[in-house]
Amino acid sequence: MLGDVLDHVSPDRRFERFYPQLRGIVHRVLAHMHDFGAVFAMDNFLPFLDLFQRADVKVDVCKAVLEAFVRYQRGVTHDPVVINAMTYLARALHDSVTALSFADEVRQIGALICGFLRAVHFGRDLEQQLAFFVECRAAFTNLDSVMVHLVHRVNALIMDTQRRVPGGEHTRKTAAFVRACIAYCFITVPSVVDVAAAGGDGDARARVHLEVLTLCNVLAQPRYPYAVARVESNDTLYGGDPAFLAEVRRVRDTVLEEVLNHLALLEERKQPARQARLALALLERLVIGARVENKKTEKLALN
Repeated sequence: MLGDVLDHVSPDRRFERFYPQLRGIVHRVLAHMHDFGAVFAMDNFLPFLDLFQRADVKVDVCKAVLEAFVRYQRGVTHDPVVINAMTYLARALHDSVTALSFADEVRQIGALICGFLRAVHFGRDLEQQLAFFVECRAAFTNLDSVMVHLVHRVNALIMDTQRRVPGGEHTRKTAAFVRACIAYCFITVPSVVDVAAAGGDGDARARVHLEVLTLCNVLAQPRYPYAVARVESNDTLYGGDPAFLAEVRRVRDTVLEEVLNHLALLEERKQPARQARLALALLERLVIGARVENKKTEKLALN
């Protein structure tokens, strides 16, 4: 049936005159077919979805498919056809989000994409799971709720790996995988900018930056105060390497500037109590991690 409809509405872009009817067909398919492997295996389903080229109609249809998937999908899937098709539709929803989008719309789209991601599981193939999460980070970078979900999922991969290691002793392969997961989280967490996703209060983003400062203090040490058995930490891999330390300083300076900007904003808004708490927390990090002979640091601390 879908093929016959395509044959009739494709010439001369006739489909643009029948968006309501075509959308109704999609809803009927989703109401009666809940096996998404079978849905996406149909030769004409994805070409049929491509008919919806007007932005608002395309978003509505993509949202309908994701809503149906989240509602009817039973268990997890590693079917590449389903995953590729759903990722394409989820990306279309993500790309519809702009600075003018309503907060409720952004939350709804983020929840639908997270619902899809929860259903993707590659079993014991943890490396493929991580590779999928890497692709998702690139595809959904503007949705903080999805970024937070991905970080939690990657943290779960670390724990899953730890449980599978006999006696907690990592092999070279599992140690490398854990390092890759940690690097993923290290890169992803600073990209989360929404205060609700980060922690829920007005200073949450600044407090996240303070924790990144704490991390930078640790990373700059020649020997770390913690370790995982048979997992080489960065102090072993890069200890004292100028390029690594330069990158740590770059991240530190970036987040420090963000905290200082937030302190200035609190001063403008006449919020002395919040400003004082945050400034004290910053001073603690500076005392612990900064070099006192550094004149710039000394001046910053005195201010």
